Amino acid sequence: MGGTFVCLVTVVGGRFFWEPRSRVGMPVPFDVRAPRDAEVLDRSTTARQREEARNNAAPVFTVEETALTPSQDALTGLLQGLERLRVKAGPFPYVEVQVLSLNAQQFLRGCSEEVWQALQAQAVGRPQQALPLPSPLATAAGAELAALYRRDAAAYAQLVALMPRTRLQYRRAIAALSQESNGPPREVLEITDAQWQIDRQVAPLVLADLLRGGVVAGLPPEALAHRVDAHRLVPLAVPRRQVLRYLMQQSVYPSLRLDWLATERRRLQAAEGITVTVAVRSGEVLVRAGQTLTQAQFDLLDALGLTQRRPNGLGIALAAGAVGIAVWAFVRGTRNLRQTGDVMAVCLTVTAVAIAAVGLRLQIGLALVPLAVSGTVLGSFYGRRTAMVGTSLLTLLLAIALEWTWIGYVPLVVGAALAAAACDRPSSRAQLAAIGLAVGVVQAVVFVVLTVLFGGLPMPELLALAWQYALGGVLSSSVALAVLPYLEHVAYAITPIRLAELANLDRPLLRRLATEAPGTFQHTLFVVNLAEAAARELGADTALVRTGTLYHDIGKTLQPEYFIENQMGQPNPHDALDDPWRSAQIIKEHVTGGLRLAQRYGLPELLQTFIPEHQGTIAISYFWHKAQQRDPEARMEDFRYEGPAPQSRETGVVMLADACEAALRSLGTEVAIEEARETLWRIFQARWQDGQLNDAGLSVGDLERIAEVFVRVWQERNHGRIKYPPLSQKLDPTGAALPSPFPRSPLPH
Repeated sequence: MGGTFVCLVTVVGGRFFWEPRSRVGMPVPFDVRAPRDAEVLDRSTTARQREEARNNAAPVFTVEETALTPSQDALTGLLQGLERLRVKAGPFPYVEVQVLSLNAQQFLRGCSEEVWQALQAQAVGRPQQALPLPSPLATAAGAELAALYRRDAAAYAQLVALMPRTRLQYRRAIAALSQESNGPPREVLEITDAQWQIDRQVAPLVLADLLRGGVVAGLPPEALAHRVDAHRLVPLAVPRRQVLRYLMQQSVYPSLRLDWLATERRRLQAAEGITVTVAVRSGEVLVRAGQTLTQAQFDLLDALGLTQRRPNGLGIALAAGAVGIAVWAFVRGTRNLRQTGDVMAVCLTVTAVAIAAVGLRLQIGLALVPLAVSGTVLGSFYGRRTAMVGTSLLTLLLAIALEWTWIGYVPLVVGAALAAAACDRPSSRAQLAAIGLAVGVVQAVVFVVLTVLFGGLPMPELLALAWQYALGGVLSSSVALAVLPYLEHVAYAITPIRLAELANLDRPLLRRLATEAPGTFQHTLFVVNLAEAAARELGADTALVRTGTLYHDIGKTLQPEYFIENQMGQPNPHDALDDPWRSAQIIKEHVTGGLRLAQRYGLPELLQTFIPEHQGTIAISYFWHKAQQRDPEARMEDFRYEGPAPQSRETGVVMLADACEAALRSLGTEVAIEEARETLWRIFQARWQDGQLNDAGLSVGDLERIAEVFVRVWQERNHGRIKYPPLSQKLDPTGAALPSPFPRSPLPH
């Protein structure tokens, strides 16, 4: 406790031990001159330029090969759709290019019916039908038609006969194209069949190269189109380029993932080499009289030893007083720290959190201060009340130790309070993880709300700090989960998580009990049922009672044959001994031997108390009476367990359950409830009158409630059964219809 007091005073009052008299924002009463030539680090400028370098560092991305598969699947679907569209449009070219050029074929199948009729009339020498809208393409196509007519009238006639169907197919393809919201460009129908087959093979190769080169999420279409055009396999023809651009834009998935660790490493590397210094000459005026001291001037004066640092006795005294009041309030507000180990665990937790808070505040920032660790750890060991008291007092002390703004500190206080309130001896590590996640979310939300209402941070900085608050909450539960196993070796108390692990019947000591002393193991399971139900009724620690009861008789594994529940019809070795003093000593050794086994297997000290306290200092009556028959002057002290008597409600309940187990097991199902209750009450009175329950904290009213619970558990265990009639009575009460045995089949020879 003294070491914790000194550490907390040092942490809380650390800034008072060497405090400058000059402060930022104070007017300087006289000119301050440099005492010597020096080159001094300009901390403000260095910090600003380092922050700028960190912010300007380019992010680092990694290529994810997993993006290739969905992109390829999307491209395959697009190619199949375009293929169906081209089939609907018909072959292209639909005549040999020696007959008609590609441009003319494309124009003729897509022009209006009026234009087509006018071009035919001009070709055969009927110029009375003029073109409605003359254009260079129409003029060129008409000239080619006229030349074909003059050159080969039969070929011209074949073309004219083919055109109605060709034009109809093209119109249908255009109609289907226009119905799609984000459909392909019309250029897909202007590519020849041979070109299309080539581009179908080129498209997957272009896609793979784009993804391997990296495609970031949100890449502008213009940038992607530029990368497609620059690819070595993409043809120069504009229609084909347009089609490949469309295919890539519709199928490519982002393949670059931001590598946070590498980016942060690059940012640190960009900032670590920046150091800005200021050269001063001896006698140079650093600050004029009457000027208000700025942060940069303060750093310069502090580096030259001109800020007049000295211990602040009043501040140190106030810090010591605050720590003393906090320690006194914690001791008064908590009643369950009875052992030295518990005090050590609390001191270690509080001191470590305080030191980490101050260190992280100075090196990283306020957002990652693990204030919620104290509530999580204390709540896991000692429950909500202790966690709330400890966290509240530690929060007040750190408010003195840290330099903070209320917008930055309030989220940590809210998160720590939530952790302390939610962590009431959780029974699983998943609960602790969930508490950490909730703390992180709450801290981030509270910070964002306060900043939006009262602050003025830019959105990128706001989101970055909110992320840090969320991360700080999650890290708090992670740190608690990491340190709990080590603190369990220090603390006297045991977390429910550890108790659940120790209650696993596959633990070596319990497995040994089940195999070497099976009768004792069955006795233990019934005692567990009784004790756990009674503890739940009284509001005691059921997890502790369950686990402690499982280990209370482990000493019987050393000589199991000397205990009647393990003899199973075999001769009683006590009869062969014929020495009540020796028999009593063997019986008592299951307590001392059990303690040795518990220590050898590393059983926590709190669980070890169940081994001697479940027997207390009661006398082994059977052998005591046998000894009196041989020697009337026999001393009862020789037949008593060494104790101590139960020191808690939990061990007191186990004593009563252990004493009543054999009596309840011997009662049949026909016994009345009142008779069972009277049997239990006689056992309770015997333990009460023998002084075994004086220190257990159990009242007469508690004993009455325990008796009712024991009777209820006995009833549940020994409920009545339906008496089914014999087979002959089920078939025929007279037995006449009883089936004859099946004849044996003869054995093969």
